[in-house]
Amino acid sequence: MRKFFSKITIKTVAVFTAATLLCVFQAVGVDLIIVERIIAGIVLIALARYFKSAAIAVFIAFIIPLFYLPVGLEYGSPAPGYIAAVFETDPSETAEFLSIVPVRDFFYILVLIILLAFALFFNRGGITTVTSTPLRNRRGKIVALVLIIILLFFGSIPYRFYRLVYKSYAAYADLISKAETTPINDFEIIKRSDALEKDVRVVVIGESVRKDYLSVYGYPHKTTPFLDGANGIFIDTLIAAGPSTMTSLSRTLTAKENERIDWSRTVVTLGAQTGYETYWLSNSGFAGKTSTAVSLIASQSDRMIFLNARGGVEAGAKDDFEFLAKFDEILKNETLKNDRKTPKLIFIHMAGSHSPACNRLHGFANRFDLPYGKEHNCYLASIEKLDSFIKALVDEMSAQKLSWSLIYFSDHGQGHYENNKEIGLRHGGSAKQGYEVPLFLLDSAATEHVVIKRRISGLRLIDLFASWLGVNTDKTDPRYTFSDFPEDLNITTQNGAYDDLADDPALY
Repeated sequence: MRKFFSKITIKTVAVFTAATLLCVFQAVGVDLIIVERIIAGIVLIALARYFKSAAIAVFIAFIIPLFYLPVGLEYGSPAPGYIAAVFETDPSETAEFLSIVPVRDFFYILVLIILLAFALFFNRGGITTVTSTPLRNRRGKIVALVLIIILLFFGSIPYRFYRLVYKSYAAYADLISKAETTPINDFEIIKRSDALEKDVRVVVIGESVRKDYLSVYGYPHKTTPFLDGANGIFIDTLIAAGPSTMTSLSRTLTAKENERIDWSRTVVTLGAQTGYETYWLSNSGFAGKTSTAVSLIASQSDRMIFLNARGGVEAGAKDDFEFLAKFDEILKNETLKNDRKTPKLIFIHMAGSHSPACNRLHGFANRFDLPYGKEHNCYLASIEKLDSFIKALVDEMSAQKLSWSLIYFSDHGQGHYENNKEIGLRHGGSAKQGYEVPLFLLDSAATEHVVIKRRISGLRLIDLFASWLGVNTDKTDPRYTFSDFPEDLNITTQNGAYDDLADDPALY
């Protein structure tokens, strides 16, 4: 048996391991030339066996990226949004994420580590090493082999992975640095309309809600009974500005300067500049941080309320219905300015339908029984819970006899995944539905239910906000209003052209 393994160690296992690792990194989206990388992997593993320290170094260099494998197989190669998730996600959210990753993905890690260890370390005593040759020939061969191993590493799969991680981190760090250091600047108000003034305006930011699971947008199961008959404007379709919270909201809630994020001007500062008292309510963990994109925007408001203020495993996302008491308190708290009641602009960032959806219900009844598994039915129930939440906000504002207007949109959609023969939903930008999200406007003065069959980019939401607040500014496009806007046809996403993305339709 030992002789058998000795014969196959380098020739077979090294080839198999290098080829397998290549396929793994192809799967996670690292752009590689297949034949060249197979050869590089084989030679690198084979030569590293001649030096114990080199074998250990190669082993470590290869296995670190392997721990990214469960994420890579499901979501693709590292991107700034994933780096942001590392820094902006508390342990409870991490645990929730890991709970929906298929167990087989973790099994792959174990198998590949065993294969790699076998190829690098098995029967090293049975080969002739450079260090066993005469001294006069040793130095030159050692130097040559070390140089070859180093060169192979810099052209290898792991190096490409590390380089991609570094670039993604640098992009994220640059974004946060600019957000933290950019001073707040005013928009230049070109035109103002007092006719649109309201006692209170509300912006509800949903989480992980894709449009095609709302019955108000045509889903056959009744997930939005209130919205189905509500008066307002329903836009079909909003294409989210990113496939994750950070990438989407950092672009959605800010002005743009030559297509770059202008951190000095946000929807919060625009609301304050137009005379509103601003509030930010969030069910996303703050945990004392000020260096996350969304928290930085939130910090520009007059008052922040984080339901999940502590962060950490014991905190987790709270029940979105806990917002209602805070909302009622804000509505009843009157602020006077120049003997006049100051209107309020309230942002509410929900936990919504963030996966796993069953953790978002907090006792809300799940009446759905489709044959796709518990998590899918929980997702449908989370949509119905959203509908009930919007109704509760509207009922409270109406009960206090306020003039009001409410915008709802979701930060991004989700994609289907299968685990243990059940189907759930999670973050994903590889399909259109990872970007297709609901956008609607409800208003105390609305008298009909209007559906606009037109496509709009999430980058244009700042323009809609400006017109909704009754202003035209130097940083916004007045052509974009809720009642009328030019259709955005050629939309580019972080995963390529929107029209070229795969289709992942809702399950009925």
